[in-house]
Amino acid sequence: LKERGIVSGYPDGSFQPDRTVNRVEALKMLMLAFEVPSGVAGPLPFRDTDDGARYATALAAAMEKQIVKGYDDQTFRPAQTVNRAEYLKILFNSSGTPFEGSLIAKPYSDVERTDWFAPFAYLANQKNLLDVTEDRLLPASGMTRALVAETIYRMKMIQENELLSYSK
Repeated sequence: LKERGIVSGYPDGSFQPDRTVNRVEALKMLMLAFEVPSGVAGPLPFRDTDDGARYATALAAAMEKQIVKGYDDQTFRPAQTVNRAEYLKILFNSSGTPFEGSLIAKPYSDVERTDWFAPFAYLANQKNLLDVTEDRLLPASGMTRALVAETIYRMKMIQENELLSYSK
């Protein structure tokens, strides 16, 4: 991913794999990884975003392509740590992964079939995108730089090699 310009380190040469990723960082990495073009920055409909921010063009394009939509209170919360449930939705939407069929099984012990993110969790489970312990997704947990990089890598391998799921 570094060779492809998808992930980079910090000025001190570190990657900081355990550092959590915020919502716009995750969005920008996923759009870069899956070659989703950014458009022209326009007025963003969120009361907590800046139309002139570095992320504005990516966010505007992601909204236009229905990759993200924000919260019901007209916020996007760009600096908030992206949780696993939100991240999976952005991952599948930005990678162009189609949903085939309906949710047929409970994907993880801590995901109910009625949870809004259950279809994304089910697909992540079927594609083996996350290493989970004890059959738990931990949907409210923040995504780390290592987890983001790993899921992008696995999805890229699935797509580039026309696989159904990732296997080591």
